Formats: sequence, structure tokens, C-alpha cells
Amino acid sequence: MRPALRALLGTAHQGSPLPAGDRPEAEERLALRVPALARRYRALLERRSPWDTAWESLAEHFLPTRFRTDDSPDDRPLLNRSLVDATGILAMRTLAAGLQGGMTSPARPWFRLALDDPELSRSHAGQRYLDEVEARMRVVLQRCNFYNAMHTIYAELGTFGTAFVFELADLRHGFRFVPLCAGQYVLDTDAARRVDTVFHRMHMSLRQMVQSFGLEALPENLRLAARRTPDQRHAVIHAVLPRTERRPRLAGQCHMPWASVYWLEGREGQVVPLKESGFLGFPGFGPRWDVAANDVYGRSPAMDALPDCRMLQQMGITTLKAIHKAVDPPMSVHAGLRSVGLDLTPGGINFVDSLPGQNQPVATPLLQVKPDLAQARSAMEAVQQQIRAGLYNDLFRLILEGRSKVTASEIAAREEEKLLLIGPVLERLHDELLIPLIDRTFRLMLALDMLPPCPPELSGRHLK
Repeated sequence: MRPALRALLGTAHQGSPLPAGDRPEAEERLALRVPALARRYRALLERRSPWDTAWESLAEHFLPTRFRTDDSPDDRPLLNRSLVDATGILAMRTLAAGLQGGMTSPARPWFRLALDDPELSRSHAGQRYLDEVEARMRVVLQRCNFYNAMHTIYAELGTFGTAFVFELADLRHGFRFVPLCAGQYVLDTDAARRVDTVFHRMHMSLRQMVQSFGLEALPENLRLAARRTPDQRHAVIHAVLPRTERRPRLAGQCHMPWASVYWLEGREGQVVPLKESGFLGFPGFGPRWDVAANDVYGRSPAMDALPDCRMLQQMGITTLKAIHKAVDPPMSVHAGLRSVGLDLTPGGINFVDSLPGQNQPVATPLLQVKPDLAQARSAMEAVQQQIRAGLYNDLFRLILEGRSKVTASEIAAREEEKLLLIGPVLERLHDELLIPLIDRTFRLMLALDMLPPCPPELSGRHLK
């Protein structure tokens, strides 16, 4: 495989090892670089720490399965037992489905290609080439996990305000998208406030590490363990960032513009270098819902709806307590029956002697609770509707709110008015997600020889 193609595909392709003459130099350079990267990773973790508390609370109410802490990613409870109302989770599901249906629907063409020269783009040869490229790109995206990954990304954007996904490709497995869980990665931005650095912490089994890096890359104790207990898991850090020190004229992945470095986290802060490679372009996308000032991580609509969601949980708990007290109230029982042990379950039968001077029932309710369930339900429905509105559910539900005679022009005007609320977010997603995604997909397909021959008159032109 050509070095440039291997670098474009990057770590998704397990290519040939380094030449024997370059291997000692590369290993020495990697051993010196990894400790500095580990220190930067810890500094970025410290800067992200205030967001972790917010993300954990958001995940509990809106997206329970997509938050992982760095300390215990594998033993997190599968179910959230503290919730009594799932309105936030269902509303987030609607938001994610609505964004996918409106922006990257698999049922319709959602992108078009053009040239920087409009006249040339309208020529017969140019239009035929662009149409063929579009068709092939759609086939590639349909055959891989692109649409599943986008649904995950939209849900994370709506919940945490930040998401990240890798786009990788190789000759054996084709294209694949790898969305990362919130809490398992840290980001950094360049001077233009665009995401250009990601550190991803993951747990890999020894068998996976041998497949990915080779047995020689592991320390001696792990080589022995890989043969005995291949399912033993260890923490591995993957860093992708701009390579500041490189020699552009030299071929090879270690001299590409973007560095890809793996290392193993050992005990007491020790690091073990595993692999260094590179990319010609940044292989991932880190869209944000909205960014304030110089923040690296974005803010989400779920942050605005979180107080309502917390209030709804408390209202649900209080209403359930009132119902329980009304249906099964605490009882007042005569002290003389203490040794008898009354059975107050439905259908229970108790045989007791009559008490002297007893003119009242043996057991009576201590409290008479008659909750106004209609008023409580009405108050909860108001909060539920406010949560749905905060997550833009009304933008994606094709319901005419009980109106039967509505013209098509009125529907179009109402939908256009609603979309004004989410317009700035769509522009940011275009800039940080969709346009870079189409550009990288085109470059990968071109490197893999998956595109038709380019007409001579289009050579050197830029696609839009």
C-alpha cells in the first residue's frame, strides 16, 4: 500500500511495520513523546472536570446509557432506578430522531455536490461526474454504520452539548464510524476555536491489544498474560492531535500532519508507549450545540430543561406517595392486639377476642388522605410539555394541534417560523459536522479508488 494511502486511512489499517532502519529511531521518539502527551492529557482532564458533574446529572435524566466515567466505565448500572418519569428520555429520543430525519435522513438525498465554478458545474461532463460521485457516496454511507452513529451523535449533542465521532476506513472492513461516549474523551481547540485534538480513554482486552498493536509492542509481563488470560482488560489512551515536529518531505505515517499515538496506562502513573502513526487529515468530528466564549465544550438544550426535569421527578414522587397513602393508609390498632399481629393485607382474615368496652373498630385508618389527582396530573402535564418544548419536540412532530382545515402554505409558514429557533444550531452543525464529514468521505473514497475518473476540465477544481 502506498504510504500516502496508509496515512490517509491511519490507524484503521494495520499496515506494514516500520522499516528496520527507522524502527529504533521511531521507538525512541515515541518513548520521549508519550510522557509529555500523558501530562497534557491529565491537564485536559482537570479542565474538563467541572463538566463531568453536569454531564452525569444530564445523563441520569435524558440519556442514561451514554455517559462513562474514566474510573469505572464497565461497572455502571444498566438501569436508572431513581427515575419515576421518563419524559426527558422520551423527549430526547424525539429530538435525536427529528434531527436525523431533517438533516441526514437515510430515506432521501440530504447532500449535493457542486464545483467552485458554477458555470463548469452546470456542464454536461461536470454534472454527470458529480451525480455519479453523489450516488457512490450515498451507497458507501448506507452500507456502513453511518446513520446509526449519527443518531447517537444527535442524542449526545442534545444532552451534553458536545459529541465526537471518528470516521475510519480500510481495505478489509470498509468505512466505519466510532462515536465516543461522554466522559471518556477530552478535547482541545486551535486558535480558530475548532476542535483539533482528542484524547480517548478506552479499556481493551489483551487479545484486542495484540490484534491492534502486535505482541512485540506489549511489555514482557503482558506478553505472558496475553497467552494465559487474553480477556484481561487494561486502560489504553489514544491521542489524535496536530504534529508540530515533523519532516514533511519524508514519507511515512510518523511524518504526517496529524499524529495518532497509543499508550498503556500502568500503575502509579506509569505509561507504556504502544504505537505511533498519523493521518493526512483530522479523522474525527467534534460538533457542539452551542459554545459560550472560549469554552471547549458546548452547551445543550437539555441543560435548560434540566430544572424542569428535576421538578417533574419530585412531583412524580410526591404524587405516588399521596396515592400510596390513599390506597394503603397507616392504620390505628388497639394496643391490646399487639400480640395478635393483625393481617391488614387485602383479603386477610384475623380472629381476635372482643375487647371489653370496645365500641369502635379494631383497626381504623390513622390518616384520611384524599389527593386531588386531577390537579396533580394537570400540573405534571404542564411541566412535561415544557420539557418537550425545551427539546424542540414541537419542531419535529407533524401534528396540527387539533386543527382540521389548514392550508399547505400555512403549514409551510408555520414550519419556517419554527425552524428559525433552531437555525443557528443547524449552521454550526453544518460547519463542524456535515461539511467536514463529506470532505473526508470524498478523500477516503478517492484514496481507495472508489470514485469514477475525473474529467480533465474538472482537474484541480474544489468541490463544495
